[in-house]
Amino acid sequence: MSGDALAIGQLAASVVDRARAAMDDFYEMEAVMRDNPEFEAWVEDARAVDIAEEARARGLGLRGTVEMVGPCPDCGGSDRFAINTRKQVFNCRGCGESGDVIALTRLIDKSDFRAACEHLTGKPAPDGKAGTVDQKAALQAAADRAAKAAQREAEHNTWREGERRRAYEIWCGGAPVAGSETADYLAARGLGDVLPLLATRRLRHVNGLDYWHQRSVPGQKKPKPFVLHHG
Repeated sequence: MSGDALAIGQLAASVVDRARAAMDDFYEMEAVMRDNPEFEAWVEDARAVDIAEEARARGLGLRGTVEMVGPCPDCGGSDRFAINTRKQVFNCRGCGESGDVIALTRLIDKSDFRAACEHLTGKPAPDGKAGTVDQKAALQAAADRAAKAAQREAEHNTWREGERRRAYEIWCGGAPVAGSETADYLAARGLGDVLPLLATRRLRHVNGLDYWHQRSVPGQKKPKPFVLHHG
C-alpha cells in the first residue's frame, strides 16, 4: 500500500471512530435530557452561544461575515473550514467534522459533550457529573494551531514585502506628473489647482500599467479578474 493510500485510510478510520464516539455521547445525553428538563435547559443554554463569537474568542482567524472561512482548528488548511453564521453551524471539507457550537467546542478542546457544555455555559451539569477533556490531545492541538498560524503569518509577511517592493519598482519607473496624461486627467476632473500640492507628495505618472476588473462567470462563486484597459 502506498504512503498516500495509507494516510487516507488512517484519516478515514479516525473520522469513523470519532463519529461513533460522538453518536454514543449524543444518545447518552439524549436519554439524560428526556428524564431531566433542567439538564435539557442547560444544554440549550450552551447551544444558544453564538458560534461566530466562540470562534473569535478561540482565535480561529476566520474571514467573512455570513460565511466565515479559514483554516480548520483540527486539520489546518487555508479555507477548508467554514462557519455559516445564519444557520449557526460549521463544516470542514478536510477532516469532515461539522455541527453546532457544541460540536465546535468539542473539536477544539478534544472534549466530550458535557465538558463542551460546561465551557459554553460556564456552569457544571445539573446532574453533578463532570465532563472529560483529553488534555494531552488538546495541548497538542493548540500547539499545532499556533505553529500553523505562525507559518501563515510568515507567508503573509513574505507576500506583503514582495508586493511592497513591486509597488516601489513601479513608482521608481514613473515620471513627474507635470505635463503627463495624469495631469490632463486631474485637470479635466477639476483638480488642476491641486497639482502643485500633489507633486510635492511624490505622485508619479506611469505608462503601460494594466487596469484590472472583475466579472461574474456562470457556475463559479468567485468573479474572474480580467484586464479592462492596458496602458
